[in-house]
Amino acid sequence: MLVKQIHKSINLYCNERAFNLEKSKVLDIGCSSGDSVKKLLDCGIDVYGVDIGFKTGEHLDFLIGNGRLQLMELDKDSTYRLSFQDNYFDIVYTDQVVEHIQDINAFIFHKIC
Repeated sequence: MLVKQIHKSINLYCNERAFNLEKSKVLDIGCSSGDSVKKLLDCGIDVYGVDIGFKTGEHLDFLIGNGRLQLMELDKDSTYRLSFQDNYFDIVYTDQVVEHIQDINAFIFHKIC
């Protein structure tokens, strides 16, 4: 059910901003086991997920093997960095992650992708 809600929210966002979701790249920050990534991928969305650690999941190995999931790495300045190019994603979303962030300003305003 959660994936339907996320998919619906992304669709509403895209419609409001004239994005073509099928041509957009989406990032799930805090993707856990990648279940949402897999379900959105099955809907034809070009989606990737990142997390500081993955939980076990049915599709975890498949998603990692296909480059759809990546671990976030901590750099020398204690900042998490992603290996994607700048401006790679059209949509970045997170679900049930913000409450775990210690420095919310850095998370929101730091250029992570």
